[in-house]
Amino acid sequence: MLGSQRVLVLTPSNAISEQIFKAFGGQEPQDMFFVQREIITKDTTDDVRPSCTLITSTDQIKNSLHNELLIITAHQVAGSSRVRIQDISPENYDLVIVDEAHHYPAPTWRTIVNHFSGSKRLFLTATPYHRSTQGYILKDIEAHLAGLDGNVPVSIEKYYNLSLRKAIDDGVIREKEFHEVGTSAEFVDQLDAMQEVSIKIIQILREHDTQDPSVKHQAMVLTQSAEDFAINSARDFFHEYNQVAPPGYHCEIYVAGSPTSVLTEFQNGATRTLVIVNKLREGYDNTNVSVAAIVRNVQPKAIRKAHPDDPVTAAIIAHKLHDQRKNYEQFDSVADEDIIEYIQHLLVKIDLIPSLKASPLLNSPYSHDRVLIVLLIITAFLKEKI
Repeated sequence: MLGSQRVLVLTPSNAISEQIFKAFGGQEPQDMFFVQREIITKDTTDDVRPSCTLITSTDQIKNSLHNELLIITAHQVAGSSRVRIQDISPENYDLVIVDEAHHYPAPTWRTIVNHFSGSKRLFLTATPYHRSTQGYILKDIEAHLAGLDGNVPVSIEKYYNLSLRKAIDDGVIREKEFHEVGTSAEFVDQLDAMQEVSIKIIQILREHDTQDPSVKHQAMVLTQSAEDFAINSARDFFHEYNQVAPPGYHCEIYVAGSPTSVLTEFQNGATRTLVIVNKLREGYDNTNVSVAAIVRNVQPKAIRKAHPDDPVTAAIIAHKLHDQRKNYEQFDSVADEDIIEYIQHLLVKIDLIPSLKASPLLNSPYSHDRVLIVLLIITAFLKEKI
């Protein structure tokens, strides 16, 4: 499709890379997204699965350049890494997919992406505004790509735009409601505020379990620091929460230096609530999470549904101390502007593969899921069949 045979996917984290690798059936055939969507059976995954290795150390990159699909993070080929992007021939990949493209044109990402200036480049992002300048990221991308060609004007189309309202209506993410606990933000003890939030989390998790007993619902708590007794400390929240948590509802901390087993146990449902600091900020996918608590000043994000008929409304919890109501009230307008994906142009060209056009995935309530569609496109590029 479009003449591409070899694909490189650039991601910001190991978690996203592993999700894509797993969805390609790299670990277990039954985990492949085509199998999950009942498009094919697990016995036929070899027909559509490209050669790919899960990169867990930089040493594996050079030994994986022969594969049809290479999934790497930016830090694996930048900074002090023993493998630099210059070690990967730009002629080796004719399609480069830049996930979480709002990181471009940050210097590291710009260097990596510009290395493949002769390749087709597909930019994907749900937040097309640069964090530092608040500028529209599409204009930044156009300006930098133009500079590569001697200031020749470059125009990038907005290939696909999925609004928050449509994502909810199509069953991709949950409806949401805001819960503000506490009666005042003045003279509030920080630990008391944490305990009030903890009690509310447990209350709503129990309500969600009652509404849909087929799912063991989970919560994520966004905190500000990892140190004890610091402002909005993850460890302080951990202690306050577990003091009031009944059996089966305990929480764990996932911060810099935490073992990966902490995240694995949460993903497997062994932990009900996960307290995080500067982790899993983008791309983490766990449809059992129905509660997000904010113990800091931060913009909340959307929460995906566990299944198309999921009756649970996502709960966003904050204490008055953290003044989050104004962020919530602005959420719809900001999110509708931010949910942009650059793939409609490719789907229009799907007539080149009639069997792909007939795929039930395109009519599924999950058809707007960025990861699934990216994988669909990659598979079409590599195999030209389903």
